[in-house]
Amino acid sequence: MVIAGVHAMIGETRESAGLEEFRRLDENPPDIVISLDRWGDGWRLFRYDGTPVDFSLISDRPEIAFAHKSGFMAKTKERLAIDELITLVSGAVTRDAGKHETR
Repeated sequence: MVIAGVHAMIGETRESAGLEEFRRLDENPPDIVISLDRWGDGWRLFRYDGTPVDFSLISDRPEIAFAHKSGFMAKTKERLAIDELITLVSGAVTRDAGKHETR
């Protein structure tokens, strides 16, 4: 899946064990990983280093429970529908994301 030009993956799981191994073995690993929050009722949004995504840009959105000030991670207050989630994450993609579109 691609969100605003960035390769992403949505997993309806709370487990993140094995994610690094998956990314290492995948031909086109995701730069954004969205999964269920282990500690809350919402989603966990995570981006890898070098990805043109800054989740602190959406920290003031009412759906956001927490966004790390460095922008690498955020959590939603509740489990949003996938289309709402994609719209929310799109707001965190910075303008140089087009370089990732060919992946």
